[in-house]
Amino acid sequence: MISRTASLREGLFPVNYVEPLPQQEPNRQMVVNELTNSENTYYNDLLEVWNKFHEPMLESGLLTQDQLDAIFLNWTDLMNCSYSLLMALKVRKEGGTDAIGDIMLQHLPQLTCYVRFCGRQSAATQLLTQRINSVPELAQLVRHCEQQTSSGKLMGLIQYFVKPMQRITRYPLLIEKLLKATPESHPDRGSLQEALDEAKKLCQTVNESVRETENSGRLEWCQEHVICEGLSEKLVFNSQTNCLGQRRLVHWGTLFKHKGGKELVVFLFNDFLLLTVPVFNTQGRPFVFPSLALDGNAASASEDDQLANSQKQKYRMYKRPIILNDLMTVPEPDRDSGAEPPLLCIRVLPNEDWVFRCQSAQDRDRWKDRLTKTAKEYHNATAHFMLFVHSLL
Repeated sequence: MISRTASLREGLFPVNYVEPLPQQEPNRQMVVNELTNSENTYYNDLLEVWNKFHEPMLESGLLTQDQLDAIFLNWTDLMNCSYSLLMALKVRKEGGTDAIGDIMLQHLPQLTCYVRFCGRQSAATQLLTQRINSVPELAQLVRHCEQQTSSGKLMGLIQYFVKPMQRITRYPLLIEKLLKATPESHPDRGSLQEALDEAKKLCQTVNESVRETENSGRLEWCQEHVICEGLSEKLVFNSQTNCLGQRRLVHWGTLFKHKGGKELVVFLFNDFLLLTVPVFNTQGRPFVFPSLALDGNAASASEDDQLANSQKQKYRMYKRPIILNDLMTVPEPDRDSGAEPPLLCIRVLPNEDWVFRCQSAQDRDRWKDRLTKTAKEYHNATAHFMLFVHSLL
C-alpha cells in the first residue's frame, strides 16, 4: 500500500529504469517493456498529482475536505493499484522471464477502483473548474502547482485527471499487442488470452459506469430546468420506468414545427417523448447539455455550455409526454426530391401527425433511427411485461 510517507517521495522508480532495447530483441520483449515503461510513467504521474497538487491544496485551506475528496475521489486507490502492478512487472523482469499474462490476470480484478473514478471524473473536474473560477487564490495556487510539475506547465491538472481513463483503455490494447507477438506454443499465451478478456470486460464496466453517471446527471438537469405543469402526478425524470428499469435519456435536440417555425427542444427517453419550449431567447443556438471538455480547457466553457448551464434558462412542457407505444415515424409528405429543409414526420396514434423541420438531413436521420429503435424496444418490453402479468393471474 502507498503510505503517506511514501507518497511524498518523487517516485519509487525513474521513468527510464528499463534499459533501451537492443534492436535485435524479439518483438514480444519490446511489448513487455512498453507495458512496464508506460506503467512506470503512469504511476509517477499519479504520484505527482498527489504531491504537487493535492498536498498544497490541502495545506492551503482553500477547499474543504469534502471538496478535496470529491475532486480527487479515490486517487490513492489508483496509486496503490498501479504501484502493485509495477512492482510485480519489475520483479518478473529481474527474474529473467517475459511471461506476464499471469500477472495481468492477477491484478486486473483489483482495478475496479477505476469504475468509481471514471464514473465520477467529469463531475469532479466540473467542481474543480467551478472552484477555480470562483476563488482567485485557488486559481493562482493551481497555476503555481502546474509550474512545479515535471511537465513544467505543459500539462494542466485537469489533463492529469484524464489519465486514469486513458490508462484503463490502454491495457487491452497492450495485452492484445503482446498476444499477437506471442507464439501459439508459448506458455504465456493462455494467461494472456484470459487477461485480454478480463481487460475488455473491465473497460466495458467502466464505460457503463460513465454512461450511467452521465445519464443520471442529465436526468437531474431535466428535473431542474424543465417545467412540467398540468400533470396529475409529478414527473420524476431520474426514476424507474414501469418495465425497462432505470429511465434513460436516449436523444435530444432542437426541432422546429414545419408550420409556423415554432422552436422546440425535444427529449427522447426510453419510455416517452417530451416536447418543450424554451422560455428564454436561445439566440438561434441549438440545444446542448452543459458539458466539460476533456482537453484541459474546461475552465473556459464554450458559449453553448454557458447558455445551457444558466440557471435562469428553463424549458416549459409543450405537449403532455407521449408514451412510445403511441408513437411512430412516417414518411415525409410528397415533395420534390432533395427539397429543403429536411422534415421529420411523427404520427401520434391514432391519427395525429406532427411535422418538424430538422437542422440537417443527418439530424433528421438520427432522430428517425433513435425514435424507431427506442419505440420498438419499449413496445417489446411492455409486451413481455404484460405476458408476465397475465401469467400471474
